[in-house]
Amino acid sequence: MYRYETHLHTSPVSKCATAGVREQLLFYRDLGYDGVFITNHFLDGNINIDKTLPYEEQLTFYLSDYYDAREEAGKIGIKVFFGAELSHGGTDFLVYNLTPEWYYAHPEIMTLGKKEELAMMRDEGAFIVHAHPFREAGYIDHIRLYPRSVDAVEVNNAARDDFTNALADQYADNFGFFKTGGTDNHHGFARHLAGMECDVPIETEKDYEKLVREGRAHVFTLDPDEARFERAAFADGCVTVRLKTNPTTGYGWEWESSGERAPELISEEHTSGGGLCGAPGFVKYVFRPAEPGKYAMVFRYRRSWESAGPLRTFNIRFELKEDGKITRKFHDFS
Repeated sequence: MYRYETHLHTSPVSKCATAGVREQLLFYRDLGYDGVFITNHFLDGNINIDKTLPYEEQLTFYLSDYYDAREEAGKIGIKVFFGAELSHGGTDFLVYNLTPEWYYAHPEIMTLGKKEELAMMRDEGAFIVHAHPFREAGYIDHIRLYPRSVDAVEVNNAARDDFTNALADQYADNFGFFKTGGTDNHHGFARHLAGMECDVPIETEKDYEKLVREGRAHVFTLDPDEARFERAAFADGCVTVRLKTNPTTGYGWEWESSGERAPELISEEHTSGGGLCGAPGFVKYVFRPAEPGKYAMVFRYRRSWESAGPLRTFNIRFELKEDGKITRKFHDFS
């Protein structure tokens, strides 16, 4: 079976995402996925750009993560497909099949009501999925359903609880919608995943719709083993960075703060893979930022005696607030 992530956000485009393009692609590649759909928040949602800028300028920024992902895909060994997540007051729709060129040609979508916009998109060939339709949050004043405006319902969103997903599944049954699943991954490593698996590979966005309509794409769930993956975590006023390493090769991680402030390293722990001598393993750093403010750090994997550039680089940015919480997080490999 071929597995696909259908609901994926990346930083810096999605304002609420913390993981960059390369980190997301590596995560899914290492899990054996065949491909991912980049579905960042569109210009009507939580996008990380000044919304007073001209439409074309905003759209160019919006598409930048997708184009970066497409460029990285061949190097990493995973397919990348294009999608978008439209929003209206906390009600979200995953839109597939429309090309970047289509969005450039239709700036008028920003002035349409959501029902008009969705109808226009479907007339133009879009396949539209109502994402997490029963999600509740402080910024959502009520749940909105659009049963005449969508083709499918995301009945398993890995970021939602079983009750919310069960309501979505019932909604799909009541109206005869196609059913999809997705992780809604914003942060790289995720403890719970949902997606779609197919008996044949997807080559284009339209292939995905075709397989869903034919009943040949099915929802699956997966709980990856956290111990296998590199990641950055931000909790309890500390930053934890876990990176792959193999000291027997002579390579090791060096780190430095590239901003005005440097956090304090409070622990460093090395583990070997499988307990075998010479096997690759991980190094885990825990940092505590000393004072409120913005921080930027870079980790370089290199041989200390060589003048060549690093084999790998890992970047993180974050901000420590006065209340001790860490926000504005970002992490990615290069």
